[in-house]
Amino acid sequence: MRFKDGQIPCEVNSDTSADISHLCDIAADPLVKSLRLHSDAVLCLASDDQYILSGSKDQTVALFDRRAGKLLQKVQVSNAFLCVLFTRPQLKVWAGDNRGLLHTFSMHNSSLTPISQFSIHRSLVTGVHYSPGAVYTCSSDRTIKVHLPCAPPKTLCTLHHQAGVNGVC
Repeated sequence: MRFKDGQIPCEVNSDTSADISHLCDIAADPLVKSLRLHSDAVLCLASDDQYILSGSKDQTVALFDRRAGKLLQKVQVSNAFLCVLFTRPQLKVWAGDNRGLLHTFSMHNSSLTPISQFSIHRSLVTGVHYSPGAVYTCSSDRTIKVHLPCAPPKTLCTLHHQAGVNGVC
């Protein structure tokens, strides 16, 4: 199975004990490629048919072009990102870090440009999800928050839990 542009659909996974990301052909399950884009553990990944975006414990974010097979950009950030996603067609990146901050980047012309960062949780941001009109975040501070995707994000509601929340989808 291939996409219309000839790309093989891939599963992207990360070995958090190492600095390697693996690309696998989900139809046949062979390893397609291993990428070493960071100097420490890869903590988060987001991908589509064109890009792979990864965040690492080494406090860098890497943007890899799957079609060209090359690293486009590596950005040093102030904290380790634990979750990352990008949205189309807006080409906006949302990332949560180990200090409770939500970071935004634009991703135009195959380049990451930092826009802002916002304090949204009291502890690790462990998950981020975007849908038109809302950004959802979760944290080890035992909350899930729903925000309007504006600058700064306006928190619409906060859901409290008995334990830390590890993901939102």
